[in-house]
Amino acid sequence: MAKEQAPEVPVKRKSLLPKLVLLAALMLVVAAIANLKDIRAIASGEKTFTSVLYGRSPLGMRPTFAFPEPLGPQSAKVKVRVVCQEGNSCHEPLVVLWMAVGSLEPERLRVEFGSGMVNAGEGKGPEGKGEGKEAKGAAPAELGCESGVLINGQTKFEIGSGKEKRVLYLTGPTSAPVPDGAGKSVEGGHGWTVADVATIVNQAIAKAYKQPGKLTAEAINAATIEASKQIPRPDKGAPKVTPAH
Repeated sequence: MAKEQAPEVPVKRKSLLPKLVLLAALMLVVAAIANLKDIRAIASGEKTFTSVLYGRSPLGMRPTFAFPEPLGPQSAKVKVRVVCQEGNSCHEPLVVLWMAVGSLEPERLRVEFGSGMVNAGEGKGPEGKGEGKEAKGAAPAELGCESGVLINGQTKFEIGSGKEKRVLYLTGPTSAPVPDGAGKSVEGGHGWTVADVATIVNQAIAKAYKQPGKLTAEAINAATIEASKQIPRPDKGAPKVTPAH
């Protein structure tokens, strides 16, 4: 009789799952350490998760600008907070615009730049810049966008009168006015123009100082040329804006 063959014993292979789990845990620890500053900012309310997520530059691309130091004296009665994503090239025009505005009103205007949520009222400056006292019970400002501007804690503005009266919000990184085909610009982008910015700031100055503001769209546009040269770059430090004369 032929000898019966012994059944083959299956070889047990070690599972890779424990190693993968350990590797994933190590990667999470490394990522947490690398982003500890952002995690603390989110926990303290200085930033939102989306502002951190979308504020990151894609791999291989460097931030195009850094926030400048606050412009104007802390004693200024008109305080402007520019909220956007530092380094995001799409938000650079907004920073340049308000650098220009601040240079034209170096005494009556205080302009601060930062990212993340800001409090309405008297809250402290974005990213810790500025030394205002945080208002008790102040709610985060509803910018409705990842970028926008608050003037003395307000986001809603009324300009014009009668049939020309309009309500607008200074949200978005740029006004992006659209040519109407006849050599003029009409409202576009986020519904405001540089002329609207001049009107709003002039109104705030008149209310705070009982003196008329003298900003014009033409002056602001001219000042943006110099401001675009002075905006801080990651490899050039953060120079202050020279007031326009």
